[in-house]
Amino acid sequence: MMAINTCHSILSYFRRKGIQLSNDQMVTPLDIMQLPMDFVIDIIKNGRDNLPPEKKKAKFTASDDILDLEALPSTTMFKDSATLDNTSLQKKWKVPMLMCVDSSPLVIRRDDVNIVIAGSQRGDLVCVDDISGDVLHRSLVSGKIEGDLSYLQSDCTDTETMIFIPTYSSVDRKHKGTAYALHLKGTSLVPSWEHKCVGEIKNKLTAFIYPGSKLSKRLLCATYDGSLTYLDAANGRVLQVTEDLGGAVHADPILIHGSADTTRNLFALVASCAWKGAVSCVSLAESSWTIDLWTPVYSTPTLSPNSESQVTLCGVDGSVRSIKLEDGVEVWRLDTENRRW
Repeated sequence: MMAINTCHSILSYFRRKGIQLSNDQMVTPLDIMQLPMDFVIDIIKNGRDNLPPEKKKAKFTASDDILDLEALPSTTMFKDSATLDNTSLQKKWKVPMLMCVDSSPLVIRRDDVNIVIAGSQRGDLVCVDDISGDVLHRSLVSGKIEGDLSYLQSDCTDTETMIFIPTYSSVDRKHKGTAYALHLKGTSLVPSWEHKCVGEIKNKLTAFIYPGSKLSKRLLCATYDGSLTYLDAANGRVLQVTEDLGGAVHADPILIHGSADTTRNLFALVASCAWKGAVSCVSLAESSWTIDLWTPVYSTPTLSPNSESQVTLCGVDGSVRSIKLEDGVEVWRLDTENRRW
């Protein structure tokens, strides 16, 4: 861990000072020779940048974030290698961001151009042309982005394409999570609304069109305080809140359509990653149920391919189970070789 922190601190120092590395993003001994000797010694001894607490906090102010965003290096382009076959994976371009990218990017088609939208743990968002690698837009949200980005797209106008960003932060102790909604206008992201939650949001915000109405956009937001919030995605209005779902939720909540009367048989399936391993089927209209698997669930549940009335779940104990959507009764279970008690 000390080695990782040391490398991270040295690389951060170069980025803050705007020093160009001799070998792209790799720090070499020649680069380290440019550093003040006392700075190198402090890093080796402490495993981190030995700055006073007030200066460390100052690095994360909004104004500094904007400066960091503007100081990011431009896109790095890679030429095709003549020795590789056309079917091989090849580097085309690379766009730097303020911190690591843990969430899956989005790819949205707009005016014959595929726009790649990605977010980082520093809260910066970027829109990139997938062919040229050109940065079309950069912006910031408050909080860290770990969960996957999601969107709803309409066939009517560009302004009806909405992007949803899950974030979490330790700065606001009352509201540790925030869900952001942004409009994709042209190639830019324009803020629409935000919803603050008690718990962190580390999964994907499940966006969908309400059955029977193409204009009714909805959003499911599951958080680390074990609650599920049902929102109007158009304006962020809270429609329903279900609490005490058995612990922190890391897996994406999934939407399930019931029988023919879909407006009254719309459910959200939520699995917790606490040791209780609670799995809840939350009705967005009527009754609900909860069962305990007694193993944390981090992976997103999925509808069984052979039956729309069953869902498959995987626990960290190595078990794979299929349960009925009607009442949560287990249909079958498989224990893998990697099972651990």
